[in-house]
Amino acid sequence: MKFIWDVYKEEGFLKITPRNYDVEYFHKYEEYSKTPMGARLTEDRINFVDRWHTGKLLDIGVGSGQFLKARGNTYGYDINPVGIKMLKDIGKYADWKDSVFPAYSFFDSFEHIKDHMTMLNTMCPGTLIFISIPIFRNVQHIFDSKHFRPDEHYWYFTTQGLLRYMVNYGFACLDIDNFEIRAGREDIWSFVFEKRR
Repeated sequence: MKFIWDVYKEEGFLKITPRNYDVEYFHKYEEYSKTPMGARLTEDRINFVDRWHTGKLLDIGVGSGQFLKARGNTYGYDINPVGIKMLKDIGKYADWKDSVFPAYSFFDSFEHIKDHMTMLNTMCPGTLIFISIPIFRNVQHIFDSKHFRPDEHYWYFTTQGLLRYMVNYGFACLDIDNFEIRAGREDIWSFVFEKRR
């Protein structure tokens, strides 16, 4: 495990051996979905997305599928075989490599993706991205945080670090919200980005 922190960019990358995303992981998110916070987060995420986009959307990293099942015109992509089977069983699976969507959501998933380059570079101008992600003040905050996950999370950002990261891929930030913190989560901020070039 090697952690690389870029002081200027305010972003960190952790070289990890990722965990297996399996039935146990899927069931963990099923249990989350049954809690009052799970229900509130789903409602808040739908409202957050629909504030900017009411049309077709691809949810990247679906957990147990709670968000996409609750929001109309929403499809999902995942790497967990259990999640993929669930999506295909309900007719909601879409591979981002083979499909073009006007909007994408990354709720608790952006930090799990080792390489965003191909995905972000192939999105068309006008594409909207919704991200909920842990945001850190500095390196010490990362190591002290419950969101330091050396078997799951590759990426760690300050707010400015995430904004810079997305600008490098041609995205402008349209909105920042802390509705997940207001619901009781620790350090989870939500962003809307639009592809400009």
